[in-house]
This record gives sequence, structure tokens and C-alpha cells, in this order.
Amino acid sequence: MDLRRLGPADSDLWRDIRLEALKRAPEQFSSSFADWAERPLADFAGRLESASVWAVIEAGRAVAVAALTPDDEARALGWVESVYVRPEARGRGLAQAVVARIERAGRERGYQELRLEVRAANPAARGLYARMGFHDVAGAGASCAGKCEIMMAKAL
Repeated sequence: MDLRRLGPADSDLWRDIRLEALKRAPEQFSSSFADWAERPLADFAGRLESASVWAVIEAGRAVAVAALTPDDEARALGWVESVYVRPEARGRGLAQAVVARIERAGRERGYQELRLEVRAANPAARGLYARMGFHDVAGAGASCAGKCEIMMAKAL
């Protein structure tokens, strides 16, 4: 499996999977397809500079992706964001692989905890995160523009 961190030179790969995610599952993300569809490639490269984005690459395209971003206020806390697996690649453990890589990156950065937000109406994602050791905590909604109902956390 080619699982690697995307850098600014991979902005075309990131744009392709990110726009698909926003188009196919708009309810799962705080950003919208319209927010990003007309942006230049440089904006996608900028995101790859500010966040640690990991992807599974197959046949020259990203098929699974997840991002790790630092918390603005708590140095020991990281956020798992932008998790998406293309429909044709689902059921093969790729979401678990990218999230596990995000966990490793969080440990390498000295994070003590990872958090994520997920919709209650997404039982597949909630089940995956629970199997990976994430548990529900209070206070969801802030980083998902009010779309997420459940915050989950995992101690590292």
C-alpha cells in the first residue's frame, strides 16, 4: 500500500479527492464544494502546507485521505479531519490505515490526545472510530460549522 504524506507538489491529488468528497458527501464536511470548486491549485497547496494530509495512492490518484491539524489553543491536542475514502475503494481498511497513520503522526508531534467530529447519521464512520479506540465526548459542533453532533477523542 502506498500510504504517504501529501506535500504542496501533490496539490492536484488533494484537489481531486477533496472536491469529490465535498460533492459526494457535503453533509459530512464544514466546507462546501462551492467554497473550493473555483479556487486555484495554490489554495490546495496551501492547505497541504498547513495540515499534515496523508493519502493512500493507487494508480496515480488518492483513494483515501485524512488530515491532522493542531488545535489552536491546546498544544497537546490534534484534530483528525477531512477523512474520506472513494466509494470504489471502501471496505478494504483504507480509512483505518490513514487514521492509524494520523495517530502515529500525532504521537510523533507529542500530542496527548486526538479528537474528531462526526455526524450521528454516519454510523460507519462512528463504528470505525470506536473500533480504533475513540470514545464520545461532550461539546461537538464547533469545527464542523454546526453540522456534527458527536465529538470523539482518543488518548495517545
